[in-house]
Amino acid sequence: MLNYKFIQVLRTFSKEEFNLFQKFLKSPIYNTNKNLITLLHIIKRFHPFYVHDNLTKKILHQKLFPDQIFKDKRLRNLSAEMLSLIEEFLLFIRSERNSIEKKIEIIGELNDRGLEKLVISNYKKVLYTVNKLAYMNQSIILQLLKLNDIIKENEFYSHINIKKNPGIIYAEVDLSMEYISMIALNLALEAKLLEDSEIKLKDLKFIEKIINNSEELIKKSPTLMLYKNCLTLLTKTDRRLFEELKGVLFKKIQNLDGTTKAILRSILTLYHMNHKPEIANEEYYKEQLTLMGSPNEHIIGGFIRDNIFNLYAINYLYSENSAGCLEFINKFGKYLKQQERAKVVNFNLSKYFLFKGYYKEALEYASKCNQKYWWYYIHSQTTAIICCYELENYKNVQLYSAKLKKYIKSSLDIPILDSLSIDNFLTCIDDLVMKKNKPNKELDSAINTIKNKRISHSKWILKKYSEISDMKKAAS
Repeated sequence: MLNYKFIQVLRTFSKEEFNLFQKFLKSPIYNTNKNLITLLHIIKRFHPFYVHDNLTKKILHQKLFPDQIFKDKRLRNLSAEMLSLIEEFLLFIRSERNSIEKKIEIIGELNDRGLEKLVISNYKKVLYTVNKLAYMNQSIILQLLKLNDIIKENEFYSHINIKKNPGIIYAEVDLSMEYISMIALNLALEAKLLEDSEIKLKDLKFIEKIINNSEELIKKSPTLMLYKNCLTLLTKTDRRLFEELKGVLFKKIQNLDGTTKAILRSILTLYHMNHKPEIANEEYYKEQLTLMGSPNEHIIGGFIRDNIFNLYAINYLYSENSAGCLEFINKFGKYLKQQERAKVVNFNLSKYFLFKGYYKEALEYASKCNQKYWWYYIHSQTTAIICCYELENYKNVQLYSAKLKKYIKSSLDIPILDSLSIDNFLTCIDDLVMKKNKPNKELDSAINTIKNKRISHSKWILKKYSEISDMKKAAS
């Protein structure tokens, strides 16, 4: 497997970006090395994963330099040159996407040449574009501050008549204060979202002081108010505010920068999860999927994180869209990192087949999920226990149960609440097996206990107790 730095960057390219980079590479303005064009053509069919038995240094060298002896240095030099051009390309597409930043660079160049009238007319165009935006995000404010610096620090600054063109300053004090307030709100959100945030207590107090002293400014700025509302939602149960912010995410998403979009989506998803009803219906999981957005948005660097993958799969299942779940697993499983792909896919397929009631298949896939990480292990084991119970293989139920109890007692990584939830589940499993063999045992007290305890798979457990209860009534 090739692990050149330029390959790591190419993995993040969409199909459209890759095709555009091909054109970029063929332009003599940017590249005169034909070997780079050939190299990209060779590896194109392996995009975006670049994992194949035929993708090795020796095979690559043979195709690029067929009449020469293998020298690793040749490939390393070519790799370094490719990375340099990819970086140039990234700058190119960034400037194409960010029209305001591109215009500011043009204004800077015009100003360096002393073209005052063109500077002023272009500046007014930038202001007109900015004023049309519903949200003046952090990036735009920084760019406007940069524009003021470009003009003020330039040798031709004295040629510009400030009295005639007061828009040049563009309320620099207000912009600076808005930028500081936005940074403070961002840091406060980060501290709330990340439990292990390294922000010190004295710094947090200073951040809070900035926010408290920015109340008037926050009221005037839609973006600052958005961040403040996000902060409020993390500390307060407010469904009305939740719906309002959800409207911002889906109706005005085009005016939000990537960072703000990601923060807003994270906060809404977290709020939704923290306010999950005791009995969550399919509508709850459908809304969760809506908040998470398209899985494509979560492919970063050519890969999707396993915890995000698991969340999508379970939400599809519980929203009564099992077909959507299977389609998701098949379509997006390839975006998991290679070393974890089979295990995570098997884990989610076991959950899918369990949900559908195909217990033999679910047991088969659960047994393939050989994960060292505790979360995967305990959940694949509980799946195996449920499958064995449904298949009336009670001996294996007891074997799996004993094995999992031993694991929980010896593992220090499992959080207390998760450990308690699984431990209670195993206690119920042992009780169910016993009551299966002796149906005359008392049931009501066990059912009441379950309802008042934290238990993994509580719905399934209650259903099994109800089945035994129905059998008992039918027999009497």
